[in-house]
Amino acid sequence: MGCQGSKQKAQKPAAEGDKTLLQQKAGEGGKKAENASASKKALIVTTSASMMGDHKTGAWSEEICGPFYAFQDAGIEVTICSISGGDVPIDDGSLTDQFKTENDKKMIESGSGPLKGTLALATQDASSFDVIFFAGGHGTCVDFPTDAVGQVVADAFASGKIVAAVCHGSMAFANAKTADGEPFVKSKTVTCFTDAEEEQVGLNEKVPFLLESKLKELGAVVETSAPWSDKVVQDGNLVTGQNPQSSVSCAKLSIALATQQAVEKVVEPTTEAVAEQTTEAPQQGADQAAEQEPEKLEALMQEAVEKVEESPVKEAILAEPVVIETDTKTTVCC
Repeated sequence: MGCQGSKQKAQKPAAEGDKTLLQQKAGEGGKKAENASASKKALIVTTSASMMGDHKTGAWSEEICGPFYAFQDAGIEVTICSISGGDVPIDDGSLTDQFKTENDKKMIESGSGPLKGTLALATQDASSFDVIFFAGGHGTCVDFPTDAVGQVVADAFASGKIVAAVCHGSMAFANAKTADGEPFVKSKTVTCFTDAEEEQVGLNEKVPFLLESKLKELGAVVETSAPWSDKVVQDGNLVTGQNPQSSVSCAKLSIALATQQAVEKVVEPTTEAVAEQTTEAPQQGADQAAEQEPEKLEALMQEAVEKVEESPVKEAILAEPVVIETDTKTTVCC
């Protein structure tokens, strides 16, 4: 009777302790999930090349401005850098009436400050950012396929960062290798500016190589849609967009992924803390608490993850590669 009484006494405080802990963590988790992206940082990497051979080019404005404002609107601190530093060269074609977007207009009206006097990629500590986003434009054909840029890609991905690229931004993957010397994109599912799109803009004879074909040659599984479709692909922490029309979608998917990671950091310590407290109780109390844990933890997870589910691309946050496509566009660019 004495032992049984001791177990019953110990059991009640353990159960109350679990409830208090869960309520406390749920409150903390809700607040942290609500502001999950607020403490996040994104680095947008742009080209510094204004010429591709005899072809005047640069960065495609929407591929910088769209993601820049998407990150900023999500409360993410965003920095723009370029390969060599200085003012970012913008492809004149991207600012014609046919292609200039509201994001481009907003940047111009604000004075284009983030595009001026940028620091060089080599001066940036990629490990201090949560998202490394490679913007496109044909200038990337000149200064993205290098060992230095490839090393940034490989190191960032290996350290658990989200690596994203839109359109020709995937030129950054051309020289990237894993720790064992394999091509970075080998066996990864990606999308990029397609060979068909390159032919339609008439630059297939001027680029150093056709990007889609190159990535396939390196072992990537390349998913493409009709030219000028808004298409993004996620494979783990790798997010890619097909063309300028995919710029914002690519950024938003990166944001959703970063938010999910922030939520997981809130929920996992909570689970561990509850399990730790439960093991301190006598076995009978622990067994009863364990029976109640699934429901309590499920409620906590639901509260935290609801913030992520508000994202229009929530269904894309999966362990397996996913593809999101919208209606085909009829315009061409680049």
